[in-house]
Amino acid sequence: MSRELEVEGKNLLTFEELCRVQAYFHVADTAFTTQRNHYFDTAQFQLKEKGCALRLREKNEKLTLTLKVPHEEGLMEYHQALESNEAKAVLEAETFPTGEIEQVFQTELNLELAACRYLGTLTTSRAEVEAENGTFALDDNTYLDTSDCELEFEGTTRAHVNEVLSSLLHELNIPVRDTPNKIQRFFQRKELLKQEG
Repeated sequence: MSRELEVEGKNLLTFEELCRVQAYFHVADTAFTTQRNHYFDTAQFQLKEKGCALRLREKNEKLTLTLKVPHEEGLMEYHQALESNEAKAVLEAETFPTGEIEQVFQTELNLELAACRYLGTLTTSRAEVEAENGTFALDDNTYLDTSDCELEFEGTTRAHVNEVLSSLLHELNIPVRDTPNKIQRFFQRKELLKQEG
């Protein structure tokens, strides 16, 4: 297992604004790759209540189980690589592998990983650009019955991220928007559909 501190900022974009950012960075359409995030939580949404998130990501034929836990500077991410049979067990039977993520669940969150249930999938077409001592991600997301676009910047400190992201948005005349993270937007949409249904 690996772990890393994620310090990022994000801004929702219209599709036209995403195209503007793509042109600014000279990103070819062929630079976008597809990744799928499969989201999990307990029936009582205990991870959500703690500000945490659990996902299984499929990207470039790699399968990674990631637990995100709040940290004073951002989010601490715990990553556990999975074999295809382990990922299949997670998705089809909600059977999680043993390992360090399970230990973090027990020791830091006081929860059982086995209590988590599959909630749905968010598919992202993403291009990444290294610049400004960090990484920009241009994302076109599809989940449930909707889609959205966003720009993310992952940097070294909260101040660095805020400065770089706001500077680029200002330069491209893109308004700053309150932007919940992907799993929060997924949950918001799922709740809205539940209320409408």
